[in-house]
This record gives sequence, C-alpha cells and structure tokens, in this order.
Amino acid sequence: FNKILVNDIEKSSEWYQENLGFKSIFKFKNEQNQILMEHLRLAKYKDLMLISANSLKSVMQFIQIYLYQIFEF
Repeated sequence: FNKILVNDIEKSSEWYQENLGFKSIFKFKNEQNQILMEHLRLAKYKDLMLISANSLKSVMQFIQIYLYQIFEF
C-alpha cells in the first residue's frame, strides 16, 4: 500500500474517487465516528491508504506502520 497523510480524509477520498476512479474499500473510524484511515482501490494491487494527519495519534500510527514495513523481521 502507498500511504498518504491527508488533512481531510473525506475531501481527499472524494478527489481520488471522482478524478482518478478509485473506489472506497474500507474506512477505519474511531469511537467518535471520525475516519482515521481509508483504503482506496483503483484495481487489483493498485491501492492507497489515506491516513488522517489531524491528530498526533494517527501520525504516530502511520510512523509505526511505516517503520514496521522497513524493518520487518
């Protein structure tokens, strides 16, 4: 997955869907029903993960996921 930090997941998702043809596959929401991550797919193996940059916690989760992929054991 390519992961992209965005300030507004809903607007970003809408842009990728309307302009590039991506489809929403999954939305991960918190207890307040705010979208923290959204999985978008254009075609098989052509995926994006939009990640909310609005909270420090989501940024830290992004870094953790990124580092895990680099240093995967």
